Order: sequence, then C-alpha cells, then structure tokens
Amino acid sequence: MGRSRRDALRALAVAGAPGLAGCGGGGGETPTGTGDSGTVRPSDSPTDPTTDPTSTDDPPAELVLRPHEAVPDAPLAVFPAGLRDWLREAARTGGSVRGHESVPVYAPDPLVAEFRTVDLRTPGGELDGTFEVRAEGGPRYELRLSADPVESVPTDGTVTEVSSLPADRRELAVDAIEGNWPGAYPETERGEWVREEFFGGHFEREGRTYLGSEAEQTDAAFFSTTVWTVLSMTPVEDDGVDADPVALRFPEIGHGVRAAVEDALADWEGTGREGRAWLEPEHRPEAVAAFAAGTGALLTHTAAFSVAVE
Repeated sequence: MGRSRRDALRALAVAGAPGLAGCGGGGGETPTGTGDSGTVRPSDSPTDPTTDPTSTDDPPAELVLRPHEAVPDAPLAVFPAGLRDWLREAARTGGSVRGHESVPVYAPDPLVAEFRTVDLRTPGGELDGTFEVRAEGGPRYELRLSADPVESVPTDGTVTEVSSLPADRRELAVDAIEGNWPGAYPETERGEWVREEFFGGHFEREGRTYLGSEAEQTDAAFFSTTVWTVLSMTPVEDDGVDADPVALRFPEIGHGVRAAVEDALADWEGTGREGRAWLEPEHRPEAVAAFAAGTGALLTHTAAFSVAVE
C-alpha cells in the first residue's frame, strides 16, 4: 500500500472515531472498530517510517584527475585508444604514423610532440625498449591554400616550376594560383607537403612567380576539438640517450574504468582545473580504485594527470 493511501485511511480512522462515540449513547464505550465492516482500527494503522536522515552509508567516491604543469617523472599510463595504437605501430614499423582523434579541449596540441625519447613497456613485452621520438601535431582543420604573385624572390630562394610537380601537388598549386582555395588536412602526406613546402614557397606558372600561403580562416584552429599527429619512433640503445626517457605503460583498462576516466576528462575540458567523476555502480568503483592506486600518472593526447579516488 502506498503512503498516500495509507495516510488517507489513517485520516478517516481518526475523523471517524468521535462520530462513532456520539452515536453510541451515554455511558457506552467508544468503539475502536466494527468487526468486518472495513473500518480501520487506529491501533492497526501502519506506522510511517521516519523521515529523519539516519543513514550511515558512506558518500559516493569520486575519481579525481589533476593536470600536471609539466611531464611528470612517474610512468605514464597511455589512455586514448588512438594514441596507444599510434605508439605501438610507430615502434613496430619504424615508419611515420598519421592519425587524428577527437579530444575534450579546443585548439589541442599533442603532448607527445614534447617527448624526445620514450621507454615502452607493453603487454607481452614484444615492443619493449627505448625509442627516439619524432612527432608533430596540432588542432586539426582543413588547410586552405592561397598563392599571390610576387615581383621578386629572395636571393637564397628557390622557385619551383608548377609543371614539374607530381599530379596531385600540381593540381593543388594551380587551384591556389587561380584563387580556388583548395584544401588539405595537415596529417596527410599531401598536407605535410603543403605545410613544409607550399606555405612560404615560390612557384612559377606561365611566366609569373607566386608565393604560397595559407588562406586565413577565422578561428578555424581555435574551435577545433580534433588533434592531429604525425609520429615516428626509432630504437636506441640506453647509453645513447641524453636524458631520462619518458616511461610509457599500456595497462589493461576495463570498460567501467574507461567510462569513469572519460567522465572526469569531460569535467576537466582543458580548463586547468581538476576533473571529477562520481563513481557509479556501472563504473565498478573497486576496479577504478585499483587502477588509480596502480597508476603513477595518466597520459592523454594533450595533458598528463595524477589519478586518485577520494
């Protein structure tokens, strides 16, 4: 029986008792019920549970991520799935790995671009070792190409004949010269050529020389929430390392732990303050606590964090 119905029955019983007494005549006992008539006996009315807050349950725990101002000395647990894949592929192949991934911050810059050497420890140990790192990246948006005619070229400058370019690059250069603002994404091979050679380069077409540049796009980088990275890694001997390498670890991260970390990162959103997430049953709080206790620091695409459950 719900509380509202129970309260209504109690009210009927209390209101009905004086009326019954008045009908019973002088000297009669006040009846407390009418047998099988259905009238509730006051003595049998259910008792409301107390509404006072007497619970002694512990309050829910929180996962807390606090950003480091610099790369910490502690081993870093690599969190983003994309970054894990890029690092392992770069270590395995020795070639350039190109990728992009959404992040919870605006205008992201990849922290891995600050690393010079890393010490990898991977599940199974097949990729363990020390590696020299070459990485670049930034906020991902489509670069737009422009080209303006110039009257002269610096004495140490080089002029490239547009017709000598490979077909895909020639198409970009011609479109830029004709004012069509062609585009390329920065992490692609095409985008790498645009960044490194077209922007600031001189190109000749039909007897005129042009200076390649990026067409201005107001706030395109600022409002980007996707990070791009081009990464390569080369094995090195320990005695060939000038400084202590950044220790990178690849622990198993369960679904509940990953969800809790993602919630805390969403709370952080690159503001510089700490990120917090209440631990719900679906997070498996005991697993989150074990992960926090065994993690020196957490590495995302753009920052490193201390990890705690409070």
